[in-house]
Amino acid sequence: MRERRLDRVDHDWGLIVLEWDDISAVAVPETVTFQGNKSITFYRIPAVHKGPLVRRDRRGAYLVYMYSYFVFRWYAGESTVRIYHGDIDCSDEYPLPWTVEIDTTWDPTTLTDRAKQWARDHCAQFEKKKRG
Repeated sequence: MRERRLDRVDHDWGLIVLEWDDISAVAVPETVTFQGNKSITFYRIPAVHKGPLVRRDRRGAYLVYMYSYFVFRWYAGESTVRIYHGDIDCSDEYPLPWTVEIDTTWDPTTLTDRAKQWARDHCAQFEKKKRG
């Protein structure tokens, strides 16, 4: 049996393993039992989010919201929300090839709701389908 070190990415197991004292207080434990009664406990942690904030650049005022490191930037008067990967507190954001269309009033709550839904839908397509 191989030694299991903590606080590293375990590529063989597809897990990020942390020291016990590094687990967030908001983490919810979940145990999965496999065939042969082998089980593993992992912790679900809420997605990181920041904003929404109102900012301004040379193009004008925009709302910005981050959910799960997807950054959504919606300029006033436009219906297209641009999506980036990064953090709203950093200057380095990487443009992604997707957009979200919002044809309603420029509003922080609308951006937050649509951004969360887009990120959840986007990530869901990578989940393994449950066996029936």
